[in-house]
Amino acid sequence: MKAPTAKLKGLQHSLFEPIPPVKPGRVPENARCQEASIFSRENYIPCGAKAVTVVSHDRDGREYYMCLPCAGHNVRNRGARFVRGVRP
Repeated sequence: MKAPTAKLKGLQHSLFEPIPPVKPGRVPENARCQEASIFSRENYIPCGAKAVTVVSHDRDGREYYMCLPCAGHNVRNRGARFVRGVRP
């Protein structure tokens, strides 16, 4: 079974694809925000903005690329913690 993917403005990303290793404290230049867009309802639509930070959620232990506004919201309201990149 193939992993589900999301497509936004030509960007295709596997929803279950792990974050590739990068230099400590860095976020890859081509990384895009993986937080759900405010327009997501029944389907996952990623925010897609340029990612500048990585946060982790305790609920699943996974790390996610995020833009600064999405990361700040997740840290303040959803219990996420900052991992690397620009601090929200």
